[in-house]
Amino acid sequence: MDKLSLCTALEGIEAVFVITPDFLDEVTAMNNLVEAVNSTGEIKRIFRMIEDPPGLRNEEDVAQVLRDYEFGTATQHLKARKVLSESRLPGHWSNHRRSDS
Repeated sequence: MDKLSLCTALEGIEAVFVITPDFLDEVTAMNNLVEAVNSTGEIKRIFRMIEDPPGLRNEEDVAQVLRDYEFGTATQHLKARKVLSESRLPGHWSNHRRSDS
């Protein structure tokens, strides 16, 4: 999710639906998205699918051994949520837990 590609993709767009793969550097990706959205000035809504671990709202709540694995799935959605929340962009997210069934 590099800035130039995102800026190009967002031209003429009013809403963004974001789903990212596991093991992505969410801080860089979401910061690039925020910068691209701000540069277009046309986005009215961002919708992000996330998968926060149940009961966890902050990266600090995740066990240190999992946080030590920098791009692991235990923290990446929490990091993405933080970047988007702090951006103050018109965003919404939906948390979906995996099911074993």
